[in-house]
Order: sequence, then structure tokens, then C-alpha cells
Amino acid sequence: MQDGEERAYIYLFERATDSIDPGAGAQYVSYVFQLLDGVNYLTEYDLYGEGCGNATCNPSMLEDSVATGRTYRNHFSARWVSDELEITADGTTGVNILDIHQARFTPATCGRHVLTFATAEGAFAANRSGPVRGIRSYLGANSGPFSQRDHLFYDTRQDIVTMLRVHAVSSGIMDTMDYSAEAIGMTYYNKLNPNGLTIDGVPEVADESGVPDWELITGEQGSLIMHTEYALSFDDSAARFYWEDNFNTSNDQCDSSTVLSAPDTQATGVSGIWFEGALPNTDPTRANTNGSDTDSFVHIRRMMFREPNLSVDTAKAIAEDAATPVQVLARLVDSAGFGADCGDEVCDADEINTCAVDCIPVNGTCGDTVCQTPENSVVCPEDCPGGESGSQCGNSLCDGVENELSCVTDCWPRFTSRVQCVEAICQSTLAACDAEPDCVELVVCVGECIAEESSVSECQSSCASTVSISPDSGLIADGIFACAQLGDCL
Repeated sequence: MQDGEERAYIYLFERATDSIDPGAGAQYVSYVFQLLDGVNYLTEYDLYGEGCGNATCNPSMLEDSVATGRTYRNHFSARWVSDELEITADGTTGVNILDIHQARFTPATCGRHVLTFATAEGAFAANRSGPVRGIRSYLGANSGPFSQRDHLFYDTRQDIVTMLRVHAVSSGIMDTMDYSAEAIGMTYYNKLNPNGLTIDGVPEVADESGVPDWELITGEQGSLIMHTEYALSFDDSAARFYWEDNFNTSNDQCDSSTVLSAPDTQATGVSGIWFEGALPNTDPTRANTNGSDTDSFVHIRRMMFREPNLSVDTAKAIAEDAATPVQVLARLVDSAGFGADCGDEVCDADEINTCAVDCIPVNGTCGDTVCQTPENSVVCPEDCPGGESGSQCGNSLCDGVENELSCVTDCWPRFTSRVQCVEAICQSTLAACDAEPDCVELVVCVGECIAEESSVSECQSSCASTVSISPDSGLIADGIFACAQLGDCL
């Protein structure tokens, strides 16, 4: 594994018995899903709920679920309702700084918000606690029954992935954090407001003119760093930052529940993204009246939890690091095994075919066998098959050795947006596939099948019986399908 100048190695061993400890003796995070009153999810969970827009919202399925990492604790009282967040890194006060993680159409209306989502129909897709991460995934948001939110819990970080799947919406949507009284005194920063905004309930003018990619909320209570990213298939010019810090707000806080304590009546450092304006249909089960493809909307909020009074420069570096995760590249070793000194950066005679790290190091140069930006099929065909002398991606001709993945605009134009969506999430996986003809063939088969309105699983099963593919290429293709579903690219 290579991360800038840092290098690390992972060794895989065949296990000797039928059982194995997945955590190798370590437990980095804990997630406990707990329904109140002893409700059994499989047999007693209320999947249908009831509507409560602009009225009292009392979810019938209440929880006392908690995710705990080394530097944070996050509590959930119902589906969609995250209502406590304590930063527990060294030196923090450990108090709860969150009132509610809110989603609504506008700052002043309560027709739809997280309590209406939690009260109406919905279900969980996963509740898992493993040694490295926990997973909380659920669906159902009123008339968007396929809208989904995934929480991925790690030791010092949480990723929240929201996939909006709903009919066209005329009033837009917001995703904001509303902080608690315990957060008073903290300071909020982002790239639009680098000098900071004090959370104190006193209205203060903020620059709301764009979309911040990083945010920092810091004080004696600890530091919360966030990186925001979204993938849309439509114009994002209506997106902007939203800020309100007003104990006497005139905006309804949607605090009508009699069974939940959140939200409260105050707007305390309310901040986040507001897509202010109409949104197109993003529900794949609803056909567009003009026959066009359903649009897609994926929002990713990465949250990192650190020590008190963090500097802006440190927070920006942490956010940037979160946005550019470590890329893992794997290459097979033949049956001869490793040479005696594999890993010493010297390619010995007995390592030529067995120790790629010494003999073909992945160093970002053309010829290291890995296609990495800014390499492409034109400037480095050795690493990026899909181009050769005389071929040029982008000339509207699928020529040379271009293929549907190496040059989608020339060879598979109607799938350009979908392939580019996958590339934005899993570039190295896509590059690995476009170098293997059988992997490309399988992906194209599945893509064309999905275009005929079949499900991903059905198409994978059908194409597996008609496309001859090696086990290695099959694993790469599976990775692409997983990326496509994660990014809602299909």
C-alpha cells in the first residue's frame, strides 16, 4: 500500500483451521442496534408506519442504538434520527454537542423532515458490527421509499452516504447539523467563512454563496471535521451553504414529537448544504414522462473526530486526506514464492518474476503496470491499454485498442455518464478492468442488460453464463458493480 511517501505491506495467509478471528484480537469500533421495549426486528418491526407531515411525529419504532469509536459516541433514537454526538478524543469535555442531524425541504417548513421519515414506512438493510467498522443502513423517506442512508462507523471517523430516490421535488432539500446547547462557545469554520462563526445563538451574517467541501467545528468540547461530496447527474448550480444561529428563530424547528427530545426549539449553529430549487426525479422505479433516464443524487458526509481547539490548517489537511483515500493495488505472486530479500527495493535475480514491489515498483511512472492519473491510453499505453499509435480517445471513433471502459465516449457513448460515475469513485478498479478484455466484456454485458430494466443481480447471473471470464477478472468486475451500486451510478 502506498500513501504519498508512506508505504505499508499486507500479507495474506491461508488459515490452518475452519475458524478465524476476523479482528485478529482487536476491536476498533462497536455498534449496538437496540430497539426499545424488546421489539424483535425480524418479526415485530413496523414496516408501514404512518404519515405525520406538519403534525405531531411519534415514530412507533424507537431505538437506543449507539456507535462507539475511539474518539466519538453517536446515538440514534429512531431510523433517520441521530440525536447525540460526543467527541471523546484526548482532552475533550465529552459532552453531547448534537441536537439533531436534520433533513428537510426548506428552513421554515415541516412537511418533510427526519421525524416524518422515521414515522412513515421504512426498513433496515443492515445493522452490522465488525472489528474494523460498523454498518447502519436503512431505507424509506415518505414518498421516497427507496431513499437510503448508510452510516459507516470506524475508530475515529464516520461516513454517511445518502442516496436520494424520490419523485421530482419542487422545493429542493437540505442536509444540516443542528447543534445542542452544550456546543455553545464552539467556533464553526469552512472555506467560505475562514475567520469563523461563533456558535452562541446570536445571529451572525455568514457567506452562504457556495458549497464548502470542508467544515470544522472546534472548542474545548473537541473538534469535528467534515468533508462533503456529492455526485449528481444534473446541474448543481442551485446548491449552497446554509447557516443559522438564532435562539429566537422564527423558523419552525419541527419539534412536535412527544416521544423524542430532539429537535429542540432553537437553531444552534445550524449548518450544511441546501439544494435550493426544484430537483428532478431520482426514483429509478418511476419512469420520466419524457422517456429520459432517471437522475441520480448521492451525498457523502465524512466526519472525523479529534482533540480540542484544532487549527484550520490541520482540519483542512485531515479533510483532504479523507477525500483521497489510500489506493490498494494487488498483484499476484507466482508459485516460486518471494525472493529472500523481497521488499528491500533491490530487484535480485531470483525476484524478477516473484517480487513486483522490488522489480516493478508502483511509483507513478509510466511502465509501473498501474494506470494512474494523469496517465492515459495515449501518453502511457504500457500501463493504460486502450490506445495505440494512431488512436485518440475523444475523436468519436472506437479505434486502435480502445474499448468501452478505456474510452467510453468513443466506444460506449450512451453509457458515458454511468462509467464516469464509477470512475469518480473507483478509478483504479476501472483501470484494472479495462486492461482485461474478459472483464470489459462482462461489464458491457451487464450494463446492456441493466439498460433493459433488469436488476443488477439478474444481469450478473445471466451474463456469467454467457461470458467466459477468469477468476481474477471476475473479482475486478464484481468490484466495479459494487462501486456502481454504492455511487448509485446505475
